[in-house]
Amino acid sequence: MSMTSDRRLKTNIQPCPIDRGKRLYDNCNVVLYDWIESENRPGQEVGLIAQDLVSAHLTDLISVFYRDDIQEGDDPALEPPKQQLNVDYSRIAAYNMKMIQHLL
Repeated sequence: MSMTSDRRLKTNIQPCPIDRGKRLYDNCNVVLYDWIESENRPGQEVGLIAQDLVSAHLTDLISVFYRDDIQEGDDPALEPPKQQLNVDYSRIAAYNMKMIQHLL
């Protein structure tokens, strides 16, 4: 997987504050889970919960897809109707690198 990252296409470039990486690690748990609709997804999976990232104000790690069959959740701010929240795991790599740099 590759993403456009050419400096010539960017503006307002600045260092990422370490607190953003810490928010990811302090507020978001890695969990095991089973899918409710599991026909094509057998067995338990591992990952993050998108709503945890939203609660940690890490919305840059989230994408939203519209689905008519998703109802509003217990907290409408975190679980709006007809919006499926998805984790962009490729962006987490940059936070991981920042945390490793901080440790070195």
